[in-house]
Amino acid sequence: MISPRSHSRLLAAPRRLPLCARHVRSHTTLPGSPRRRWPLYVSLAALPVGYYVLSGPKKQTLDPTTFAPYALVARTPVSSTSSIFTLRPLHSPPAYSWDGVWSVQFKQPQLQIARSYTPLPPSLLLSPAAEDGDLRFLIRREHRGEVSSYLHRLPPGSTVEVRGPKSELAIPGDVDEVLFLAGGTGIAPALQTAYCLLRRGGGTRVRVLWANRRREDCVGGENTAPGTRGWWPFSQQPPTETAASPHPLVAELTAYRSRYPDRFGITYLVDAEGTGMTPSLLRAHLRTSDDREVRARKKTLVLLSGPDAFIAHLAGSQALRAREAGRSEDGAVGGVLGHLIPLGRDRTRDEEVDVEVRAL
Repeated sequence: MISPRSHSRLLAAPRRLPLCARHVRSHTTLPGSPRRRWPLYVSLAALPVGYYVLSGPKKQTLDPTTFAPYALVARTPVSSTSSIFTLRPLHSPPAYSWDGVWSVQFKQPQLQIARSYTPLPPSLLLSPAAEDGDLRFLIRREHRGEVSSYLHRLPPGSTVEVRGPKSELAIPGDVDEVLFLAGGTGIAPALQTAYCLLRRGGGTRVRVLWANRRREDCVGGENTAPGTRGWWPFSQQPPTETAASPHPLVAELTAYRSRYPDRFGITYLVDAEGTGMTPSLLRAHLRTSDDREVRARKKTLVLLSGPDAFIAHLAGSQALRAREAGRSEDGAVGGVLGHLIPLGRDRTRDEEVDVEVRAL
């Protein structure tokens, strides 16, 4: 999602204008002197050229360096603050790779800024032909969010400029278990991870803990662990019963659970209901076997995606900075997880465990 990232400025050239202006003004020049005005004329004349070079011609298909046009096919509200956006390429659809976690950037043309969003993987509830090259995104309308507010204002049929893909994580094949801690729209990279690993076959298990502020963000969610038919025993209280239709992504997660009952589990946590990712809950999910030898042999990958405060609380500020820099750092785990698995050691049993933590 990869999760919301800081804005990246698309046009860097205009920032140099104040320097040019100060450089011109630093010369003592008489008013009306034609000899001293040519640097300013040259600078102003270069602006359209610089804009064209930095913006570049639009590509007709998805490209990592330049923007391609996509049509906004639908915007489906799923809560009071979030919607699922469906985008379709205006030209021939590219071949998307779902072998890892990746994101794209959306352009806000008025402000000339972009923001990264993680697409949802192909739906298990729809046939591949029904999507026809479509990309779907869960996007929350953030307070003072320039790009998210812009996207929520667009009517269906609008053109959205998209650039990418950018690889966020190459999922290794030697992992025994993935524990994904998702906050809000961070469920998108969690779904990408599950889609990638579960289709590979083998015995890798995927467990997702999805935390939301309100129940409306995960209506209909019921908690299960891989290999169980009912309630995940370590959750703090059962989900609120509701007669409303399930959240579309809850329906997707239920489809994963039905298709891969022994390899996929999901736990829903809601702040407004007093549930959360407590140390005891995380410790229980990290220690899934009472057999010491089994735990010593198992390789676990802990992934996190969500708002900055979510990442910093669970994995510390170093992990947050590593995410912003797009890298993984050994020994950079702090926060709640840092107390549970400091430098790869489980304090509860004082034994070595092979656990890697990565924020997306």
